Amino acid sequence: MLIAIGLIAIFMGSLMELGMMGAVGHVIEFKKPAIVGLKHEPGEGGSAGGTGTGTEAEAETETVFQTELTVDNPYPFRIPLEHVEAEVLMNGIEVGRISSVDGVEIRPMSRSILRFSTELINEQVQKWWLTHLSNGERTKVEVKARMLFDLGLTRHEYPVVIERSFRTSLLSGFNFRSRSESGSESGSGNGNVAISVSDVSTHFGSVSANDTEVITTAVVTNGGTEPVELTGYRYTLQIGGYSVGAVEMKTSEVVLPGTGATVRFVLPLRTGGERIARWWVQHLERGEKTEMKQIIQVQMDIGESDHSHSHRYMWIEGEKEFRTSLLRELLSPGL
Repeated sequence: MLIAIGLIAIFMGSLMELGMMGAVGHVIEFKKPAIVGLKHEPGEGGSAGGTGTGTEAEAETETVFQTELTVDNPYPFRIPLEHVEAEVLMNGIEVGRISSVDGVEIRPMSRSILRFSTELINEQVQKWWLTHLSNGERTKVEVKARMLFDLGLTRHEYPVVIERSFRTSLLSGFNFRSRSESGSESGSGNGNVAISVSDVSTHFGSVSANDTEVITTAVVTNGGTEPVELTGYRYTLQIGGYSVGAVEMKTSEVVLPGTGATVRFVLPLRTGGERIARWWVQHLERGEKTEMKQIIQVQMDIGESDHSHSHRYMWIEGEKEFRTSLLRELLSPGL
């Protein structure tokens, strides 16, 4: 989808950099052709949500987009582009194919609609994601295109290879909120309770084909007068509205009065199946933006004995908007 836009935009930009040569060799300045409209929707082979109009087998193996680009060409001559085909590789893995639908000729001094079909191979997107994480969230993108021009008496195929790279930081920059416990325990003899959380940090751990560890560490400080035992937690992570991980774990971490402890929470992120492919398509659809939400609910026992302790809960919540700029990276001449 976005790669199809980048492909045709790069082609037009490089072509128009040549300018238009007059009969005496002077360059005549014109405004460059520009993409002035974009419309895309799921195609017949699947959908962005993975529940398309095709068969179940088709929906499981690929996601198809139909893209329309409206191009404004101020030049007094046509651009005789007849057909475009391309393979898209990310970290050496072919994740999709692009092909033009019908003719893609750009008419002179008017607006033309170019139609493209983009197929994302869901299984390959999953494989790419694992390499992306293993490489420190870095990806090299290669678009290997073949452009066929109709020159009247002959046709000419023009190969184009575009290479760019991008880096993400999926888990950094969470805006964390913690609901700390404070006050007095009436009737329990536990005295004052003052639990706070600070220095929350999240990163990826081990990466495998089915699961990827998400590890969060936090400093829990006990400013009260009674010991606090952290007995368990529930950890959930949502990416783009999809629940990609949820776990309940037992633990035993005692924080004495006036001290602090670094506590570790581990979530197995489900990276198998189609979850990552569905999320990635949705991410591109939404202008390369994804809302993420992380919730850790911690269970605590306050007090030294079974007769006097009480159960309390503490929440660590984080929200962020994850953004990428794949299109900008594809169009950037400096990379």
